[in-house]
Amino acid sequence: MLNIAFIGCSWTQGHKLQYTNTYPYIIHEQLNKDNVKNQVINAGREGASWINYPQTLEYMNNKYDPDVYVIQHTTPDRGMLMFTSPKSKYQRITRDHDVYDNYIQLWDNTQSYYHLTVGLAERIANNEQSELVQHILSEIQRKSSLTENEIIQRVKYWLEHERLHPLMFEKYKQTVDYCDMYVRRLGKKVIHLFWLDDSFVVDVSDSIIVEKKIDFDKYVIDTGYHFDKDGNTQLANIIKPLLS
Repeated sequence: MLNIAFIGCSWTQGHKLQYTNTYPYIIHEQLNKDNVKNQVINAGREGASWINYPQTLEYMNNKYDPDVYVIQHTTPDRGMLMFTSPKSKYQRITRDHDVYDNYIQLWDNTQSYYHLTVGLAERIANNEQSELVQHILSEIQRKSSLTENEIIQRVKYWLEHERLHPLMFEKYKQTVDYCDMYVRRLGKKVIHLFWLDDSFVVDVSDSIIVEKKIDFDKYVIDTGYHFDKDGNTQLANIIKPLLS
């Protein structure tokens, strides 16, 4: 049986999509039609950060022993993910969510874990009175001793200074390199996905820059660069030949 693990954020998990419309599941079905016995584990997680990828890799190796790892890398700005939730959530995986005939969806794709992207940071810094921003502010206050103003000031500092610091990208690059080395030392195959064609692409072998391969204007459904089913089918068609 070909055992494939997919690691990533909501781009992999399937933001607001049924699990059958995610690219890991589409690959699973394509392999079934080709009479290739396979198991697919979709460990994509809404708001996942590159910070927790090493722990996720270790968990996947110990529990599932995949033959192939497809790692969809996020961008360095995800380093602020633990700002809004308990650290322990992102350092261990506690359970498998659902299993569908050799397809495992590790996390419920209706869950939300907010990562601090530039767009969201700007909305928080401006103290936008939207339901989303006010919910995030209240959650951070509930889980910390920070006041609303302290949260806003910290977000502004990250937006204007910290996210642009060269060390942020260097730590991100080191994590990408570590993930690549970890899988190769296991003697397993690894495929790297970089979603956007930007300065955060790391030079590693066996990598795909998704934005170069797929027309985002045609298949992206929101400002977070999430694909619809057709976009995920396009991506599945690109990845599948590389699995063998």
